[in-house]
Amino acid sequence: YGLCPNASRGPLADPRIRRALSLLIDRPRLQPLLDPSGYSVATSVLTPPTLDYRDCTAELTYDPATAHRLLDGRRLRFEVVFNSTFSPVDTAVLNAVAAQWADHGVELALCDVDFPELRRRQESGDYDFRFFYFTGSDPDVLRYQFAVTQRNMNRRTEPDELDTLLDAQLACADPAARRELVHDIQRRIVDDGLWLPLCNVHTVTSYRPDVLSGVYLDAEALARIP
Repeated sequence: YGLCPNASRGPLADPRIRRALSLLIDRPRLQPLLDPSGYSVATSVLTPPTLDYRDCTAELTYDPATAHRLLDGRRLRFEVVFNSTFSPVDTAVLNAVAAQWADHGVELALCDVDFPELRRRQESGDYDFRFFYFTGSDPDVLRYQFAVTQRNMNRRTEPDELDTLLDAQLACADPAARRELVHDIQRRIVDDGLWLPLCNVHTVTSYRPDVLSGVYLDAEALARIP
């Protein structure tokens, strides 16, 4: 789970602002909220079990001094759109992030909406931040979520170097070279503030193979039956 900024909208079009906001999140302070559910603080764009996961803890370290230099005295207000029924910790985590940002003059308003409104705003791009999850066993999930030609949750207006890397990853057959590309992609997404990782949430999907065959998890980790 994390905050996905609309990079085509207002101050969030500036990568320095997005990066500053990430640096203003003291992620270890979120852990007590996650402990009762057995969840953990996110340390990258991908979750640790994902193939070619890269630990970005260093890039995600709380650094208010650098953040304030990037913000250059601006006082900002944003809204995060979400639906609180996805996970039992959503509202608590977002309130904690809002409180942390408020200490630095950044306001984050929580907008908990129903599913039709969530879909409408997601499809129209009517959001500053979307709080949601994505996962998968293969890091190509990054291309699905972030590439301009795919879901493009950041609402980026044109392809850039990130898309070049995502395309290269898809075409790369050498495991070592692909791992290097996936590591570079994760670092770039974090450094550019295109995803503000918050927490790793887990769930269990089970079924009886003798009753249902061919069940699989799609790119959003939803169980699909052919």
